[in-house]
Amino acid sequence: MDTCGEILVEPTAVGVLLVGGFLGAGKTTLLSKLVRDPEIGGRLAVLVNELGDLGLDGELLASARGSSETASLRTVQLDSGCVCCTLKGELGQALAELARPASGPPPAQIIVELSGASLASEVHFQIATQAAEAPYFPDGLVCVVDAHAAPRWAREARSLFLDQLQRADLVLLSKLDLATPAERAETEALIQEHGKGARVVPCTFGDVPPALLLGSLEAAVPRAGSTTTHGLTGKTVRVGYVLAEPALERLLERLATSCFRIKGIVDVATPDGPQPRLVQCVGDQISITELPTPLGRAYAGPRRLVFIGPSSAEDFDAALRATAG
Repeated sequence: MDTCGEILVEPTAVGVLLVGGFLGAGKTTLLSKLVRDPEIGGRLAVLVNELGDLGLDGELLASARGSSETASLRTVQLDSGCVCCTLKGELGQALAELARPASGPPPAQIIVELSGASLASEVHFQIATQAAEAPYFPDGLVCVVDAHAAPRWAREARSLFLDQLQRADLVLLSKLDLATPAERAETEALIQEHGKGARVVPCTFGDVPPALLLGSLEAAVPRAGSTTTHGLTGKTVRVGYVLAEPALERLLERLATSCFRIKGIVDVATPDGPQPRLVQCVGDQISITELPTPLGRAYAGPRRLVFIGPSSAEDFDAALRATAG
């Protein structure tokens, strides 16, 4: 508490929305529409990842603000190619700095535009595993799919194309004006086969309601927290209920035999009411402790647990709900 008696509250963690899609699908067009939106454009922070020494997308997005006097859009351009190789350094640092700016309020949302050569699964996995300690958390993946070129990319760059499609929570089907009926049918078949569970929305020149992308994926897609890379599965479960600590301990002891790492922040029942607790589990080392300062009891970020280990059919959400206090 400061000298004026005001309680200092840790700002809420900021959601990171990934916008992917193969080269030329229309990602920058989509983001340009978002940053020009008079209601939400100035409250966004955008990270652009480009291939090559001279990037362009960040410049285009910055110029998309036009003559708006109220826009406070912040863009950071990373010219390091594949974000999955730089997340622990350059991109991770950029996300943290955007989520906790040195001055002014944090953004309402951080958007990362993936290059067409980035593996969305790698990026989401890294963000999810850092979420417990970072001021940001993964908030879904939007994949822009070019209905005209998708059949070609599925043949010539299959692993990259399918990685982003398989990870998508929302698929925006672009360039329908260029696609022949046969191309559109083949593209829709690819989405149906490899983008199972994703919502599919036609998108003309990036013209979609901002609310469809920002803040609406969280409740709609429980599968959004799961991704697999290098034989490991990272599953993020948002825990919007209070847990009983003894039951949670027993669950962690059981899961420790199949998970390499479990961590996160959840609310547990105490005599003083629900309190946030830091959960750490590595092998047989299990701890459920009070949050370190300056977080403490005032922590306002999302409650979630990250489970990392070999692929598992375990329903972590159901198992956690069984420990509700």
